[in-house]
Amino acid sequence: MNAPRIYISGPLQAAKDLSAARSFYERLAKICAGIGAEPYLPHQRTDPALHTDAHPIQVFRRDRQAMKECDLLIAHIGQPSSGVGAELGLAFTAEQPIIAIYRESERPSRFILGMLEDYERATVFAFEDEKVLADSLGRVIAEQLNETPPQSGSALRRIA
Repeated sequence: MNAPRIYISGPLQAAKDLSAARSFYERLAKICAGIGAEPYLPHQRTDPALHTDAHPIQVFRRDRQAMKECDLLIAHIGQPSSGVGAELGLAFTAEQPIIAIYRESERPSRFILGMLEDYERATVFAFEDEKVLADSLGRVIAEQLNETPPQSGSALRRIA
């Protein structure tokens, strides 16, 4: 059996500190790899600062293809990002499982939270600190990958 593929979505151009954002997404990738999953980090291929020569259509096509091939999307929704919103919309439309994460100190978009609450394959994970995240995320990923979607109704779960 192939390793599950996980697309890690998070603000890049909208990041207040791009270096810190990259490091956070790389820590998420390590958690994924630690449970035997294959993470895809967009910034390693289409980072706005490191890949300035990448044309917007190349960025879209490359990342969209990676999303089509993934088994799960993990999205950091703590700060507004049109790219993350678009990726969530694409995953929602493709009926892919989603785990949305944010720090308890952050205020995600109510629209995004509403979309996730209305989507039976979404889990929203608010975390106090990265230790809590690291201790719980692997379990949440495994649960989401092994779950069959309900026939109707929202299965939104908030995990703290």
